[in-house]
Amino acid sequence: MKSSSEQEDSAPPGRLPESEWEFFLHSLLLSNVMKKRISAENDGATDELLGRGAPEWLSGTTWQQCQYMSRHMESFSALCDSLSSGGQQWREFREAGEFYEYLSKPYTGPPDPLSQEDVEHRVDPGGAADQETSEPAAFFHWEALTSFQKLLLMKVLRPECLISGVRGFITEKMGAEYIQSRPLNLKQALDESSPSSPLIFILSSGSDPTGQLERLALETHGSTLHLDMISLGRGQGVKAEELINKARRLKGHWVFLQNCHLAASFMPRLREIVDGFKQQAESTDPQFRLWLSSKSDESLPVSILQKGFKMAVEPPMGLKGRLLQTFDSSGSGLITEKVFEKDNGRPAWKRLLFSLCLFNAVINERRKYGALGWNIPYEFSLSDLEVSVQMLEMLTDNPREIPWTALHYLTGEVVYGGRVTDFWDRRCLLSILDKFYTPDLLQDDCTFTVDQIYHPLPADARLQDCRDYVNSLPDTDNPEIFGMSPNAERAYLVSQANAFLDTIVRTQTRLSADHPTHSRFLFAGYDSLINSALLTVLHQEINRFNHLLSVLHSSLRALQQAIRGEVLLNKGLEDVYKSLASLKVPALWQECSYESCKLLGSWVEDLAVRLEFFALWSRRVMVCAQDRFGDQLGLQKTTLCYPRPNAAQTSDTLEVTATTPLREEPDSFWLPAFFFPQGFLTAVLQNYARRTGVSVDSLTFKHQVLPIAGNLWGPNRSLRVGDVAFNEVSQPQEGILVFGLFLDSVQWNPHLQVLEECEQDRFYQLPQILFIPHTVDAGSVNTAGEHNPFYTYECPLYRTPQRAGTLTSSGHSTNFITAVTLPSLCQPKHWIRRGAALLCQIPD
Repeated sequence: MKSSSEQEDSAPPGRLPESEWEFFLHSLLLSNVMKKRISAENDGATDELLGRGAPEWLSGTTWQQCQYMSRHMESFSALCDSLSSGGQQWREFREAGEFYEYLSKPYTGPPDPLSQEDVEHRVDPGGAADQETSEPAAFFHWEALTSFQKLLLMKVLRPECLISGVRGFITEKMGAEYIQSRPLNLKQALDESSPSSPLIFILSSGSDPTGQLERLALETHGSTLHLDMISLGRGQGVKAEELINKARRLKGHWVFLQNCHLAASFMPRLREIVDGFKQQAESTDPQFRLWLSSKSDESLPVSILQKGFKMAVEPPMGLKGRLLQTFDSSGSGLITEKVFEKDNGRPAWKRLLFSLCLFNAVINERRKYGALGWNIPYEFSLSDLEVSVQMLEMLTDNPREIPWTALHYLTGEVVYGGRVTDFWDRRCLLSILDKFYTPDLLQDDCTFTVDQIYHPLPADARLQDCRDYVNSLPDTDNPEIFGMSPNAERAYLVSQANAFLDTIVRTQTRLSADHPTHSRFLFAGYDSLINSALLTVLHQEINRFNHLLSVLHSSLRALQQAIRGEVLLNKGLEDVYKSLASLKVPALWQECSYESCKLLGSWVEDLAVRLEFFALWSRRVMVCAQDRFGDQLGLQKTTLCYPRPNAAQTSDTLEVTATTPLREEPDSFWLPAFFFPQGFLTAVLQNYARRTGVSVDSLTFKHQVLPIAGNLWGPNRSLRVGDVAFNEVSQPQEGILVFGLFLDSVQWNPHLQVLEECEQDRFYQLPQILFIPHTVDAGSVNTAGEHNPFYTYECPLYRTPQRAGTLTSSGHSTNFITAVTLPSLCQPKHWIRRGAALLCQIPD
């Protein structure tokens, strides 16, 4: 086996092996190409070949990438055999920290014994044992990998460690100075600039360099009188031009034009002004400076960027960074000595003040968790915190008692809640505030986390004590302070790694891979077939899928013609081509498709299963209609067959006899298959209302999770939709069965029939669940009775993990479907802070 240094020498100095670089960027695409090639060579028997030996802790796509590495990279030839044995080595691998350094050392744990199958596998047909048979089958030499090959192993098996691994790789190859962010030094930028070159702040979300610029003005001139600031917008261009012309002639004046991206119409004129600085250099004061701030925007002229001194301004990261900004020792922070010492007999003023600042930092930092943090990423500003501090000061004037209700309402519902438009986000915000505005805050042993790192300040603390405490906080946030589980932190790190890879891919060259209606029939009363609102839903869903297929087929035909040169390649077809090459669903298809979080290959497979579900349902409706109304409609009765037999049957078709009851609906509904699942659930309520004669507005659902009966998943972790939806089992007397849902950040305990903390993964399958219509005033949705010891968690159900969508007139997101009540041993607030939810679809 080659050492890591020998392998790196095989590539040109300063360059990575091309095959490894391509796999680093396009591992999923390359493994899918391998899968298609193997499928073609083995008559489609791909699942058995590629799925054999896959460990339970690896997803199908991850195992597929491992097999590509084993087949195409010599250094990883033993990877799949080692993983299949499921040894202690890989258990320690999954739990290891400081991962880049961990892979640099050989595994020293106990070897796993060879099974008889492994021994036979390692003996050649002539009977001579392999030279490596003396070594345990589960042993993998990751210490012999090159530095970049270790990143490949991280990317596939531990993607949450990829960013830290890349930092370690850069430090090892180039030095630590290339990964350390330097603080913004405005004094140095000022010294290196000139009157003819503007100084440009490139803003990111939540950043504001105004305070730093004002401090620089105080440091260099002793006051801010020479600094003229104006925020650009409609009608501000003329004023800005006047300020620039005036400041150029005055001694030592600066002009700061804020938010240039909001004044696109003024940018051409600003370009002319900046271009004229050199021609007017003699009449311009040498100390004149033009400062600009703008987000990355196309409206900012390129010539200004080329002439200017550019500085990227990023907001503070992490709770520690945000609290340091709030309690800034330079005097520009929101909490100054004057504010901090305003106790004046107020009960626990300093404790409440610090707790409020920590709450502000927590709800801002929850954005990093994506949809787990907030369905919609809100930007809570320092002005929100400033107003809340003022209200805290007013409401605590009375030293006898603290008005907790008023504090909670004004802070949560008015100030911060005024920015929140999603109902479930508002519920989460108020639940988090309960943790920081509570009477328990006055207790000396109060802490915000179990490890007691985050806690309120002592009542006699000084501002410097507060700053020292903030400086002592860890640089890495504990997910518990956000109400999150460790799996949420892992999901955040994985999303960071995916965003990092997507950014690199965008800069690289694209990789290419080698009956007429009979209105005269009137039926008295309610008929489960003719009067069913679900038939309307089925018809609408089929129309939507037909439209999607039409767009898909027409765009692919047009793209083929464009590649052959028969038609022009317009921008739309070019976008389709680029998306297909990147293994992403083209935007043209997404416009007429359902909400999905899958990549192209999985999206196509998912679409095929959805089409199969509705095809089987529509065929069942036609069979049922032919059997019941064939004589009246003049149809010839034939032998009727269901397309899928029951698991107990052996023939490929099931002949329907007179004793076989026919159902026009699936036995269990695959809710994720619907374009519009809200419409399906409404149709279920409408059917119940028509049958019972009650108003549909008075109905809602109660829910009951069924005991696990059999596995819903087939080979290669594919959902057996047809077997579950059309299994010919006995149906519930009331309600419908739904399957295919997933729990996010929580799992289901099948023995206690309650929610519980998830163990290692983020997503877990939920067993089939019964949706039972009932009137709103028919009692509690908890069906267990008065003495039920369980709490009830109102769990939101979303289509995809993104959770965010377009707000409708009802105030709900288009991604939100409904709320499902589930029993729990924990209080609902625990799961609210966790961001626990139900999903119709999970990412690959």
